[in-house]
Amino acid sequence: MDTTATLQKGRLVRPLALIVALASLALAASAIAQPAFAGDSYQVPLHEAHQGADSSTFSPDNDCGDYTTGVVWHFILNQYSGDAAELHAQFEGAGWLTTVSTKVLQNTQHFYLNTPTDDVLVDAYAVVDSDPGSANLLLSHVCHTGSENTASLMIRKTSTIFDPNTPEHFPYLAGAVFEVEGLEGTWTTNEDGFFCITGLPQNTKWTVTEIQAPEGYELADPASQLVQVDNDGDCTSREAVFRNAPMETETPTPTPTPTPTPTPEESFAGSTSTPTPTPEESFAGSTSTPTPTPEGSVKAGTGTPAPSLPDGAMGASNGPSPLPTVFFGLILLASLTTLAWVNVKAVRNRA
Repeated sequence: MDTTATLQKGRLVRPLALIVALASLALAASAIAQPAFAGDSYQVPLHEAHQGADSSTFSPDNDCGDYTTGVVWHFILNQYSGDAAELHAQFEGAGWLTTVSTKVLQNTQHFYLNTPTDDVLVDAYAVVDSDPGSANLLLSHVCHTGSENTASLMIRKTSTIFDPNTPEHFPYLAGAVFEVEGLEGTWTTNEDGFFCITGLPQNTKWTVTEIQAPEGYELADPASQLVQVDNDGDCTSREAVFRNAPMETETPTPTPTPTPTPTPEESFAGSTSTPTPTPEESFAGSTSTPTPTPEGSVKAGTGTPAPSLPDGAMGASNGPSPLPTVFFGLILLASLTTLAWVNVKAVRNRA
């Protein structure tokens, strides 16, 4: 029983030791890899209870920071000791606004943003460059700078392309980002191609600059305009229009398609030149009159030449008779025989 128990214990110890070893390796690798992410940024979300805060009802305070116009929103980042953080806040009316901390007190950073008039805070987050740990972001209070600021500033963004089927004959453009000199943050045109700032002092002028064009468009030219506010502040009067031209796209130069070198068979089949014919093809396909043979040269090839007579000595049935030739041969043979006999006789006589 003891031996069996020892074996079972050993079987359990080995897997546990392996798991512990793997966990140690994982922790070591994590510690080694951590410096590689040292340059990453982190986000600290807004305290959930402050999402949807309405400036007309949220906790009021007289601390407006350095702002003298509009409604000021005071945010605090707690329990963070790193460098100055960046705040991004989204409002129902003003859209996305961005600022950096203006006051750092030990482990606390303060942010101030102003909207032209009362607004609703949709959401916000702080961007930090080191691990935030237990840091938290909250909305501290809202400050109203005064009721005399009732003017508005409405900016319209359109394309330069004329289109009779769109409102005002020029398509509205969303996504253009603007700055207003003297006001913190940026403003982005909505799907109807405009943004409006309210709560501005009456009878004032503001320099409005487009800093980012909608995707696919050039910046407006000019990119800045000095704009007069609308004193009634109802965001129904268009104070300025910025028009953007589409980006010019370069037409790529087409790459010529190389012509493949034909094979000898393809060259012959596709060639428009006439191939050199063989002697037989040259004679059969020629339109000129061929050089006549001696038999056909009598009448310069005007008709079919008379056929050559066959050799009569060959005994052709349609040729002359071979008897004269035989007879002449017999006479010649007789003459030679007589001559030979005479010579023999003469020799005998001398003897």
